[in-house]
Amino acid sequence: MTERFHITGNDQVTLFQRALRLKRYDDAGYVFEELDKPDLTHRIGFAEFTHLLAGPDMVLQRDFFSPGNLLREVKHGEAGALTRAQDDEQMTALWRKACVDAFYTLYLQQKVKRKDVWITPVEAELRFLAEDNFGRVYQEAKSRAGQRIEIPKFPKPRTLLTWVRNYENAGYHIDGLVSRYYACGNRHRRFNTEELALISRVVDLYASTQKPNKAKAVRRTISLFHDENACRKAEGHPELIVPSQRTVRRFLDRVSPYYLDVKRLGIDAANRKHIFRTSGLDVRMPLERVEVDENKLDVISLFATSGLLDLLPADRLETLEKGRRYLYLFKDCATKCVLSLRLAASQNAEDAIRGLKDVLRDKTAVAQAFGCTAPWHMRGRPFQIVADHGVAFTSAKFKLACERIGVGLEHPPVGQPALRGNVESIFLTLGHELMPHLIGRTFSNTKERGDYPAEYLASLTDDELIMTIVSYIVDIYHRTPHSGLGGETPLDAWERHNQANNIPTPPDGHELRAAFGRPFERTLNKSGITLFGIDYSCDELRDAYLHSPTRKVTVRADLDDLGWVSVSVGGQTVPARANEQIFSGMNYAEWQEIRRNIRQTHRANAEVHIEQIRRAYDRIDGEVRKAMLRNDCTPFYIKDEDVLRNERSMRLTIRKDEVDPDAPLENLISPPALPTNPLARGKRISTKPYTPDDPGTAPGTLSPKKRWGFNDD
Repeated sequence: MTERFHITGNDQVTLFQRALRLKRYDDAGYVFEELDKPDLTHRIGFAEFTHLLAGPDMVLQRDFFSPGNLLREVKHGEAGALTRAQDDEQMTALWRKACVDAFYTLYLQQKVKRKDVWITPVEAELRFLAEDNFGRVYQEAKSRAGQRIEIPKFPKPRTLLTWVRNYENAGYHIDGLVSRYYACGNRHRRFNTEELALISRVVDLYASTQKPNKAKAVRRTISLFHDENACRKAEGHPELIVPSQRTVRRFLDRVSPYYLDVKRLGIDAANRKHIFRTSGLDVRMPLERVEVDENKLDVISLFATSGLLDLLPADRLETLEKGRRYLYLFKDCATKCVLSLRLAASQNAEDAIRGLKDVLRDKTAVAQAFGCTAPWHMRGRPFQIVADHGVAFTSAKFKLACERIGVGLEHPPVGQPALRGNVESIFLTLGHELMPHLIGRTFSNTKERGDYPAEYLASLTDDELIMTIVSYIVDIYHRTPHSGLGGETPLDAWERHNQANNIPTPPDGHELRAAFGRPFERTLNKSGITLFGIDYSCDELRDAYLHSPTRKVTVRADLDDLGWVSVSVGGQTVPARANEQIFSGMNYAEWQEIRRNIRQTHRANAEVHIEQIRRAYDRIDGEVRKAMLRNDCTPFYIKDEDVLRNERSMRLTIRKDEVDPDAPLENLISPPALPTNPLARGKRISTKPYTPDDPGTAPGTLSPKKRWGFNDD
């Protein structure tokens, strides 16, 4: 049933801070006009009006434009004087209302008139009616028989008539009977301009970086008055009135606390102290706002991977470098899901960009490599990324990466971490929930740390540290009810939006390679182009090889998928696929492991059959692949200089002729039995043994080098 309320032209409706007045209404709803712009009208349906009336965005003031309300505002400033009054003042107004009602009762019975001489004879009857009406308010209270009830004194005839006139002037509203004792007293200045100027000096004396207390600032202000009066007395001028310490103290207490803290503590400290706590931004859609931050972890770890520790002797473990790593974290504000985690050796743009790339890809395989049981499939294109003013996020590389994928980047003001409260809170959660369980914790400050030997107890490696953090986020944090989601878990919130098709689509492969791909310059050949020892080709490359005078092309490769690359040919970007299907979905780390296995039995630049690559790829077990994924989240990931160095170290020529299916496997690969420790595979280099006949072998001598001369053939 649709409710239709009675609204008149004397009522004012304030909707979203816009003053409206009823113009007309029909079967569809109400039609309001704006007071400032009468020609602008707004139609509000009956059901919508009922919904807005119960909310915080609408204020309905009945009889706002009536004459009685205008008179009430003249006396009391604005409507609602009763609600603003104290409890005792409200009871006083209620007693006055009872006296006025008693007067109207006898006035209608023609027993009294509006003159003092008519009120005195019936004063007893007026008092009885007023006390009977006012005393009913105590009937519902839990009181014992015989308990004393305090009844106010009945007014004099002239006072009663004054209350009647005030009640009528207020439009027969009780606001006209509210006392205004708070407005009594002398409201004029007691000091002249010069005296007020000296009193205001207390603000400058107190608002100092030396941080004096208020008592000292007040005493120095009083001394300024005495010094000024001494000069005036010597010159024959009238002295100034010296205020009391209480007066100066009250003047200082009326100054803005924020202004004083800005002067005493600094603007950043004042902003942190006076931050206004709210419920946060109204973010409803996933990836509508993604916050990112970098944090130096409160734990000392070993700058190595766990696999390397298994190969080093005990005496070498003590010499490993130790320290604190940085953690780059991206968090979605709508679902509270963590979209990316990356361990870094320092603050740098490269790790921030790699973290941004992880926001766009499915990380379930990474979570499984760390032993997680929950999925980590949260991904998509963010609408806006909010970061601080760190060197990693203000760098040109990070800004260009955001621009290439069409993501907005915002930097809130410095010194206000509450503007990035979502990502700041997750670091606090890690500090309170996870860090106490780690060995080598440094704590948040030296006082809290005490004598805890963090450096001596450090034993976690980089991959073990990031494994602990990822496991906590994926398996615990994402499955824990979150207060910011009304008790819903971040994983359930993401799935709820996923079922509603609210997840933004991530960039395609071409856009990803354009934004995050590694750029290379390659020369066209008969096979297309060769990158990482793999041949890539397409129709555009074949045409360019035949007809283009320029043989150099720009290639962008994604190291997570070597199956195809993006090539700039003739002013357009086209995909070039690998000539062999085996490279589809293979990442660069796996390809390097295959090349390392082949290098053990073949010399560099040797011809390698595709079947050898396929069988070597099959020999890479799951544990090795998991180790590759884990290392990619640490500072030991493959860098650009690593790719260039690997390309110079070995080149392969891949053949694809037919192979005898009956040929034994050892004829194709035949890897020798290798020791488990890769450090034992090298050759020991020793100095040449000393012989008396050869002076060059004497200790501390160098063998002479052969010099080139013009007479040499």
